[in-house]
Amino acid sequence: MLALGSFALCWWACLFSIDASVYYPTSYAVLLQGAQPYQGSFGLPWPMWYRYPPLFLILFFPLSLLPFRVAAFAWALGKLTVLYTLVRTMLLRLEVRQDWRFWLPAAAVAAPYWAMELRYGNAQFYVFALTASALLVARQRPILASGALGLGVALKVWPLFFVPFLALRGRRKAAAGALLVAVVLTLAPAAVFGWSQHVRWLGDWRAQESRISADSGAMWFPSQSVYGLMRRHLSEIDYAAMPDPNYPSIHWADLSPEAVRWIWLIASTAGCGLLFVGAAKAPPERDVEWAGLAFCALVLFQPFSQKQSALVVLIWPAIVAAARARGPARIALYAAGAAATLQTPLAGETQRLLQVYGLDAAVIVLLAAALLPAALSPSDAPG
Repeated sequence: MLALGSFALCWWACLFSIDASVYYPTSYAVLLQGAQPYQGSFGLPWPMWYRYPPLFLILFFPLSLLPFRVAAFAWALGKLTVLYTLVRTMLLRLEVRQDWRFWLPAAAVAAPYWAMELRYGNAQFYVFALTASALLVARQRPILASGALGLGVALKVWPLFFVPFLALRGRRKAAAGALLVAVVLTLAPAAVFGWSQHVRWLGDWRAQESRISADSGAMWFPSQSVYGLMRRHLSEIDYAAMPDPNYPSIHWADLSPEAVRWIWLIASTAGCGLLFVGAAKAPPERDVEWAGLAFCALVLFQPFSQKQSALVVLIWPAIVAAARARGPARIALYAAGAAATLQTPLAGETQRLLQVYGLDAAVIVLLAAALLPAALSPSDAPG
């Protein structure tokens, strides 16, 4: 039954896999035909473009040699395998009693975002899994943690957020090793592409990502980060230039984008500062709880958090909150699960309106509220 369900999920995912359909021709065209990865020279339709560094092209290349549907099926099957391993490891770490009171809220929060990421075929889940694995083994196996986190940083910049987090949690060897691995892996594709071309591509990739983080943060889905919320609520966004022009304009102020960006920088710096101070002072027994808060902070405070990919990292805080939240914190957890699940079947204008107002951001805030009491509890208190 499990095998049949896994097959059905992978088949459902491979029939869509819109992000994998970007990785697939890009990897093949760059590695075998000499295409330019950040100039759309291999026929991707607007507004699709390749958003990972050159290293990812090499790692994805074996799949690009298969028929696309076979490659997309294998891509999804790998995610199912990694998810099972990761969740099983987390449950062993948490020593949680697995009944409906655990699985119901955890699945209600995490499953909608994970299913969306699976169907879109994005690479974000694999990057999250590398980061989560590093956090789980950093104390006992710092070298393995360095490799996993370093690879995550080399593939997608956001895992770099967990390097100072690990250092503040006393895992300095793992943090330093991750930086070294990230630098080596980032430069390694020069052996394949040549040094000058690789450096040029890294510059093109950085320029592209800077443009994306500096814009309104709309694209296909309105950003659920604090910056995305501020841009929509505090300044006007012209959705006519976006891939989906049907989102409503809700701004109640007319601040300039530059002013909004400065407000966001101040707010995000303060929020991350509070997180890091708390993480530095918390006892070692609270690693998983503070990592859960860090994942919530990452989504809220980074420049751009797209629903269909970035929010898959909520798997960690959802599982930890379901295992640890008690009393009023449990109410916040159930509210987060209800908000995440009930919006899933909605379509059209209602769903667009909820996304513009930031319902998913509210889910993250509720999830952080559910985690906070457990994170702040003394080390000798029950989880």
